[in-house]
Amino acid sequence: MDPIQLKIFIEALKTGDTRKAGELVEKMSTESEYHKGYRKALAGMVASVENKEASALATKMLSGSLTKKKMDEERKLSRRIAQETFRPAFERGYEKAWYDVLSIFLGKTKVGLEAHMESELY
Repeated sequence: MDPIQLKIFIEALKTGDTRKAGELVEKMSTESEYHKGYRKALAGMVASVENKEASALATKMLSGSLTKKKMDEERKLSRRIAQETFRPAFERGYEKAWYDVLSIFLGKTKVGLEAHMESELY
C-alpha cells in the first residue's frame, strides 16, 4: 500500500473508523501471494479494532498499552521475517505490512509533508 494511504489507514483505525480502514484494504491488489499476505495483515488489524480484541497487537498499539520499545522490537522482527527469502511469499507480505504500519506509527517512516517539513525546520 502507498505510504500515504497507509497513514490514512492508521488514522482511520486510531479514530475507530473501521469502515474507512476496511474500504482502503478492499481496494488493495491481490495479484500475488505477497499482496494477499499484506492485505490479510491489514484486514486482521481492522477486525481486531472492530471486535475490540484487547489482546491483539493492533489494539494494544492503538490504545497506547504497548511501549515504543516493544513496538520497535515487533517492527524489527517483522522486517527480519519479511526479508527471509525461504519463507512463503504470503508470510513475507503479511510481515511487511506489519513492518510498514509499525514504522509509520512510530514515526520511523516519514509520510507526506512530514518527510519535507523536518529538513526545512533544521
